[in-house]
Amino acid sequence: MTMDNLDKKADKLKQAMGFVDKRRQTWNDQTKKIILDSLNLIQDRFDFDWYVEHNDSTTNHESIYLAFSHTPAGIFDTLENKQLFKKGGYLCYSQTANSRIVAWISYPYIEDAKGQDQDIKTLKTYEPQDITADEILQHADKFLTEMTAWENNTRDPIGFKGLKTTDNGKI
Repeated sequence: MTMDNLDKKADKLKQAMGFVDKRRQTWNDQTKKIILDSLNLIQDRFDFDWYVEHNDSTTNHESIYLAFSHTPAGIFDTLENKQLFKKGGYLCYSQTANSRIVAWISYPYIEDAKGQDQDIKTLKTYEPQDITADEILQHADKFLTEMTAWENNTRDPIGFKGLKTTDNGKI
């Protein structure tokens, strides 16, 4: 091991740190606006109970998402005397610690229902300058397809995780 080897490693680290700063600048200068504008356009175009939100509570670790509002699931827990809600259904763009951007989907779930997990699917990880309005439209297409499949899917009966149903829906 020589100091020359350490010099090379230190130079690579400085270069990597510079990339992080450049990504953060690109996020602030252009990527945020592209995502917000695209998601707002999608939200306004279709008549769903959904919204666009920008979570900027942590600098350089922000997220922007299109989400369905929480709605009654049509399930009432008589023991707890409360209505259960369907939550989730998000198309999200999140900054990672090194300021790359992850596009992902969060599937809906029924709040407080036994056997319900909140699943997510990563679509792609991007350099901030590589996200385009067209990419976001493709993600929105995938998101709507996945939400439709979730609504139409035969899921495990709530409270009976792991049990399989027959074709007629019986356990």
